Parts: sequence; C-alpha cells; structure tokens
Amino acid sequence: MNQERRICLDREWFFRTEPYKYFEALRRSAEGRTVDLPHDYMVENGVDPSAPAAAAMGYYNASAASYTKQLFIPEEWSGEKLLLCFDGAMMNATVEVNGSFVCLQHYGYVPFEADITPYVVLGAENRITVTTNPGMQPNSRWYTGAGLYRSVSLLRLPALHILPYGIYAYTKRLDTNAEGTAYLEICVTMENDLPEGRLVEVEAELIPETFEGAKLTRRTTVFVEAGGRITARVPMTVKDPELWSDSHPELYRVQAR
Repeated sequence: MNQERRICLDREWFFRTEPYKYFEALRRSAEGRTVDLPHDYMVENGVDPSAPAAAAMGYYNASAASYTKQLFIPEEWSGEKLLLCFDGAMMNATVEVNGSFVCLQHYGYVPFEADITPYVVLGAENRITVTTNPGMQPNSRWYTGAGLYRSVSLLRLPALHILPYGIYAYTKRLDTNAEGTAYLEICVTMENDLPEGRLVEVEAELIPETFEGAKLTRRTTVFVEAGGRITARVPMTVKDPELWSDSHPELYRVQAR
C-alpha cells in the first residue's frame, strides 16, 4: 500500500469515560484528556471485587467511553474514497463523523473499516467520534481491555480500487514430480465507485521473499460495473517451487495492481 495514501491517526485523541456529548464539547466543558493510541482504559480502573464477570474477567470492569478527533480533509481529495481503518476497538464500537452515524462494530478482536466518504466536508475540519462499550455481559475473556487498543489510520483510495484485504492467493494443485510444479490462483477483488463501468487490466506478481529467484508476472482483463465489485482470477504456474517447511520457511510475496 502506498504510504502516502495511508495516514496514521494515533496521536491526540480527546478521551472521556462516558459517551460523547456534542453540546458539552461545544462549550469545552466536557471532562477528559488527550491520549495517544494504542490506549486501554480498562486497566486504568484497577480491579473491583464487585465486577459483574468476577474472576472470569480478572475482576476488571469498564463502561462506555468515547474518543474524539478533529481531522482536516483537503478539497483536493474530492472523488476519492476515504476509509477509517481500525486495527482493534474493544468493543461495540460506534463510529460517527460530524454527528452522523457511520457504522457499528460489535466484535472487538478483528480489524474493520468505516467508509466516511459521504459524511466528510472537504476543505474543513471534521469531527470523528468513536464510542466503545465493553460493559455488556456476559463478557468473559479473562481480560479483554477496552477502547482503541490498536492503531487507527485514514486510507485514501481512488474511485476504482482494490479493496483492503482484497488480494488472496492459494495453491490449487501441487505436482511432486522430479522438479515439481505448483498451480496457483491469485484473486484480486476490486470496487468501482465511478458512475460508469470500466474495463480493467489486472497485473499480479509472485515475488520471492526469502530467497533469490525470478518474479512471475501475469495479467488478465475484467469489466467492473458502475458501483459494483468483481474478483479477477489470475492463474499462475510455478516450476520447481520453493516449499515452506519448519526447517526451510521459504516465502513468496503476492503483489497486484
């Protein structure tokens, strides 16, 4: 991923141990403090013998809290898709932008994206608010933590783009003859936010990562409808592949454009 298109947002979130209240924030009377991510507010509370989950949660407890950040969106980003990428938010995370509901992510152990494109104002400061609530019971994973316990970033994508986590490769067949041949399929899922369909050439590369060797490049062409998604499937044949094992953990890297 082009690093210029992924912007780290870990610094300077306004944190308060209760849900965000807009009018209090306008008056700047809301109690809270500035924190950097990753941040876990459950551990700040200490243990409590009356915690609802008792020993199953290590006697820790936490209720709802909110994180707020002001983010300037330049006008020249017009036409791009903007995703807030959360590496982890514990849990029942509600994402709002400028007071508008964007999404709700219940599960706290997986990364997720929030499409904020329709909610931002170009050329202005935009208010991002994330509210988490790990207090719902039963909730017993010994210690879950609470809040934005992993990084948050802003991902800028062109209107026609490969989805985050949209590249997948697997071995369809492996022949173990004298030289050996691996038959792979590389799947590249794309999304088209343009008002018209596009014919797209997809190029996939298989690059030796842990050993010296030549990279393989294959291409295919697909049509992506306006507002649609499609997965391009690129077959690839590898002669005499370097196989992974615990004693020789050889790796290939897949790259697509």
